[in-house]
Amino acid sequence: MILKVNPDSPEPDKIKIAADMLISGKLVVFPTETVYGLGAHACDKAALARVYEVKKRPDNMPFPVMASEAQIRELCTVPEIASPFFDRRDLFITAILPARDSAPVGIVHHGTMALRFPCSELTRSIVENVGPITSTSANIHGGLPPTNIAEALGQLGENISIYIDSGTLPGIPSTIIDFTGTKPKVIREGAISSEEVANIYG
Repeated sequence: MILKVNPDSPEPDKIKIAADMLISGKLVVFPTETVYGLGAHACDKAALARVYEVKKRPDNMPFPVMASEAQIRELCTVPEIASPFFDRRDLFITAILPARDSAPVGIVHHGTMALRFPCSELTRSIVENVGPITSTSANIHGGLPPTNIAEALGQLGENISIYIDSGTLPGIPSTIIDFTGTKPKVIREGAISSEEVANIYG
C-alpha cells in the first residue's frame, strides 16, 4: 500500500493506519528529513528481526532509532556534552549515547544506541502514537538510500506493509556524533559539517 501524505500537515487517518501497522509488528517505509527510512517498533523483537531480514543487514549492526526526548531519556543516559543535541532539534544529527540496561537488546551496540529526533510533523506524529521506531534507510544493505518511493519500492518491494510517500527528499544523510567520550566526535559527516558541529558544541 502506498499512502501519499503531507509531511508538514499529515492527515490523522493516514497516520493512524501507519501507526496501527507498526504497533502490530509490520514494517513501514516513511520519509525522514533526509532519505526514506524503514520503520519498525523498536521494542518489538520480531519486527526488528524482520528489518534485518528485509534489508539483508548483518545482525551485528543495530539500527538507529527515532524517538522523542522523553523516550530517549528512558532508553539512554545523557552526558552533559550532549545537551546541545536536545537544544538544536532542527539539525539533522544522529546521536550515539550510552544505553540503559533496560534498552531493547536489538538496538544496542556495545552498550550504546544511535538516536535521532523526529523533525517533521509526520514523524513526530508516528513516534507519539507508536513509541521509538527504527529509522534505518529503506534500502538493501549496501544499496543507495532512497530519496523517493520508487527507489525504496524497487529495493524492498512487497516486504513492506505501507509506503508513506511525501515526494522527493534531499538525499543527504544525517551527521552521526558520538557523545560517549569526553567530547563530541563526528563519526560520519552528513547534512551538518564537522565545522558546524565544532561551532555548536565548542
